Amino acid sequence: MSQSHFTLSFPIKSPADAKALAEQLPPMMPQLFQAQDAIGTVHYSRFTVLSEKTLLFLGDLTGSLVNS
Repeated sequence: MSQSHFTLSFPIKSPADAKALAEQLPPMMPQLFQAQDAIGTVHYSRFTVLSEKTLLFLGDLTGSLVNS
């Protein structure tokens, strides 16, 4: 079975929004992990505030992102 990696980039409007995301995301992660467990194909994921202008969502999943 193959695995695929994906990265999603989201713009952040302001430094204050970046700070708020960095504070608000950690408490939300248990619910995200619960949803991923229910889906069953996501093996790893994480949100990262890359800069004051960019939020990244990184993940690995079983299978391909492209339908064959």
